[in-house]
Amino acid sequence: MDEVNAVETPQIGKGVVSKPEVGKINPIEQQAMDEARKEQNRMKAIERDDKKFAEAYSTFKSEQDDIIKRAEKSIPKNCPSCQMVIHAAEDKSSMRKNSSCFTCHSETEKHKTQVMLAEVESKKLENIGNLELSDYENWLFGDEMGHRSLAVLMAKLKTAGYDDYKPWQVSLAASSHSKANYNQTDLLQTRHALERTPIARIIEHIPRDMNGIKELVATVKRAEMQYEMSTPKKTGNNVIYAVAGIGFVSAIIPLFLSRRG
Repeated sequence: MDEVNAVETPQIGKGVVSKPEVGKINPIEQQAMDEARKEQNRMKAIERDDKKFAEAYSTFKSEQDDIIKRAEKSIPKNCPSCQMVIHAAEDKSSMRKNSSCFTCHSETEKHKTQVMLAEVESKKLENIGNLELSDYENWLFGDEMGHRSLAVLMAKLKTAGYDDYKPWQVSLAASSHSKANYNQTDLLQTRHALERTPIARIIEHIPRDMNGIKELVATVKRAEMQYEMSTPKKTGNNVIYAVAGIGFVSAIIPLFLSRRG
């Protein structure tokens, strides 16, 4: 019996290898796993540190940028147009809105206004040149200074030996000459030029015979009277014919005031 047991029981140390226990990890594998776990934890720690650094640097950078911006704002700026240092509140506000100091911006706006006014004035003067002769005469001589200007012309005529012309004749002739030579000048400039016009040029616009106008008016009146006598009276038509006669006379009179040929 002892011999049997001796045969069946393996003897350790005599060349017989024992089998590993089930579920037990090899020491080498365990060491490798521990090293891998340590490396993973180290990388996670590095990532956390990097994230904290990025957040801290972002906060720091933002704070520094704010400091720089505040510092830049505290530095007085110069107007790009006049190079004046900006200090006043209105200049600072103008710099933000218009990129120039208040004075320069005001000058720019004034210039724009002046340009617009000049365009309006030019258009107004252009329209004056298109006025009817009667309206032009009223514009030229219709106020106190206009009366003075007409008196100057009358004095020049008298000095030159022309005593037979009445003020209204000279007024019409001078207006006709001035209108024919009008060059978009204002009232003062127009009067100034007219008062220095040679008398001979103004006389050229005075009709040779004023009786021609009187005869024309008398002829129109006689024609109207003859027509009324031969036509049944109708109030509406009479008014129309009278207005037509007046219009005809008004259209013909300027022909008598034209330049002598």
